[in-house]
Amino acid sequence: MSGGDITGNTARAAGGGIQAGDSSGGSFTMRGGTITGNTATNAGGGVSVSSKATFAKTGGTITGYNTDRSNGNAVRDGDGVLARKGHAVQVNDDIRKETTAGPGVNLSYSNGKATGGWDN
Repeated sequence: MSGGDITGNTARAAGGGIQAGDSSGGSFTMRGGTITGNTATNAGGGVSVSSKATFAKTGGTITGYNTDRSNGNAVRDGDGVLARKGHAVQVNDDIRKETTAGPGVNLSYSNGKATGGWDN
């Protein structure tokens, strides 16, 4: 992704805006653009990354933590309660970004290793 917007999407499980990869791999690279205003019921309000996939964010903005999807990506359980499972980006319960990752925040995940400005 080099530009543009991904907004206003809802996933019944993971990856409100983007579901990157599957059990056999895959990749998603973000160099620009905006991912905002998306909702997931399980994890990864903006982006959910498979543990076998490769993910890199070196530019652009992925919003997170806001209480309504018009102002940021969110993860809500079936009752609409805000859950902490990677509002911006989620790889698994141990690797996630709850808050907004702006243009200066680099995030990377590959082969089980995460580097950059993750929240945990």
